Amino acid sequence: MPKLLPDLVVLGYSAVCIDRNGYADGAKSIEKELGAILGSAPVESADGRCSYFTLAAYAASVRAERDPAEWESTGERLRDKPILTGWDKGFRAEESSPTRRWRWAVGPHGELNLLSRAKEPVRVTLRFGVSAYAPGDNSLRIGVGDYRETIPLTQAERVVTHSFEIPPGRSTVTFDYVGAIEPDYFPEILVFAVANYELIDP
Repeated sequence: MPKLLPDLVVLGYSAVCIDRNGYADGAKSIEKELGAILGSAPVESADGRCSYFTLAAYAASVRAERDPAEWESTGERLRDKPILTGWDKGFRAEESSPTRRWRWAVGPHGELNLLSRAKEPVRVTLRFGVSAYAPGDNSLRIGVGDYRETIPLTQAERVVTHSFEIPPGRSTVTFDYVGAIEPDYFPEILVFAVANYELIDP
């Protein structure tokens, strides 16, 4: 979710609500991340189940950094998209060449968050290529909702396509790697890559 914050404020959202029951750690990790970015502590619901972060100050800072025309054009583009995406955990920023886009996972676990603004479930198709950094007998477990699949993973790119329904709100696609990990000279260790990611919705 933290990487979705700029899109949320451009779309006019004024707060984030966290249901702590939806997190194994009671949302401690994501609340810590959000608090560091937003510079504020959350407000708790009376029963302690939910926490709320206001986005007002953050929205003002993001808007001040952007040209007004860019702000408006970004908002128009996002309003046409019912589903927002954020590579929130375990992945580096996207890299690209003239023919390819990819991002590296810097650990064995990574997450892609999908935020659906639709009022009903939406059927979508995910399509992407995956490959390992290290040679060997590796595997990658991919999961979202009730879908779980473990695929063999080598340095040769393999294309994965999966269609499923996502409900309103947040859904998380998880990537869990098992296999060889080679240290390198980068600031982070590169584990596996996700390339040419596409989210196709009606």
